[in-house]
Amino acid sequence: MKKVILLFILFMLPSTSVFAASSVVAIKENEIVAIHLEQNNKVITLNKGEDFFNPKIFDNKQFVAYQDLKSNVYLSKLNDPFDTIFQMSDVKSYTLYGNNLIFSKSEGGIFLYDMSKNKVISLIEKSKYYYDELTINSQGLLFAKKYLIREYSPLGIIQYDLNKKTESLIIDYIPITKDDIGMDPSIAKLSTNGELLYIWCEPNSASQRMDGVPLCVYDVKIKEFKTFNQIKMLVYPDNLAIHPTNDDLIAVINGTWRMMNENKQLQLFNPMNEQIENITKPGIVAMSPSFSQDGTRLYYSAGIEVKDQYTTFVPGSNQIYVYDLNTKKTEKLTNDLTGFDFYPQEIENEELLFLRFDKDHQLSLVRRENKGEESIILTNLLTTNFEVYGHLDSYQILSVKY
Repeated sequence: MKKVILLFILFMLPSTSVFAASSVVAIKENEIVAIHLEQNNKVITLNKGEDFFNPKIFDNKQFVAYQDLKSNVYLSKLNDPFDTIFQMSDVKSYTLYGNNLIFSKSEGGIFLYDMSKNKVISLIEKSKYYYDELTINSQGLLFAKKYLIREYSPLGIIQYDLNKKTESLIIDYIPITKDDIGMDPSIAKLSTNGELLYIWCEPNSASQRMDGVPLCVYDVKIKEFKTFNQIKMLVYPDNLAIHPTNDDLIAVINGTWRMMNENKQLQLFNPMNEQIENITKPGIVAMSPSFSQDGTRLYYSAGIEVKDQYTTFVPGSNQIYVYDLNTKKTEKLTNDLTGFDFYPQEIENEELLFLRFDKDHQLSLVRRENKGEESIILTNLLTTNFEVYGHLDSYQILSVKY
């Protein structure tokens, strides 16, 4: 009986664990912080003194990896200030695999840091090649863009099998000729089941690349590459949202021209049958779509299209919306006319975190409860180096793990 009472008391006690709710990590100037939502949005400094970027929270929500502009990668505990348990220099790219950190180096090679053994293991030995844009699926297939170090020349996209320890080139770089501009493929995202690798089919032209490229996909299972010419996108990761449960569905921001305030339509796309469902209407521009955890809702930022002129983060022009995939109905969630709202991320209880630029172009992180009440939980987030043509690389300064 005493054990039952004790268990009941423990169950009723409010949680103080950082791992009980969604984990949030954000970048400020020369500082990376963790925000403990369940502790009244308590902010803890994890590291300080460098230009940090690209945070990624581990699935267990106990650790976060991140980089700085000096090519270092770090691994810190989420619950403890200034507790860095691993640091490596000369890092080009990194990805997370279970409780391990996989990274490539500018001087060549790919390595795995085994956290449980506190040991670095070489996966691909240093050679005349280096690897970028690392991403991995749950089956241990690692994908990366491969370059020849000496000429800084891309070779294409490779697949490395961690179990078989084999590397294969799956998508070739196509050089430019007098008759063809060629193709320089880059990795966009992986489907949830890890079987569809989405690719930006970039031309060998920086100008054309900035105005939109076709979306492509590589089917890992059947080893088939397909180009979707009806989908032209700017090469921003948050222009593409992966459905969490249905691998035959993605959300895309379809539309050419480099400015975000013109010709940017939100669509649902089925890569198997290539069917398109328009979510936003003509005259509306959208950005930063994201699915709810159960996949029944699609959140996004949208506003009135402004043609033939350069506008960027105009206060009051963009609000947060949600589209219900079952009822096909859209609801407006924010109405603040003093800010520009974008990059919605769902947390527990259908609450949202999103970014807001104010009239002074200061960037804040806002928490919206499911009844609509809003509170600013962090101000003055970093925007330097990540803002271009009305777009902010939000993933470089914010990581949310539900």
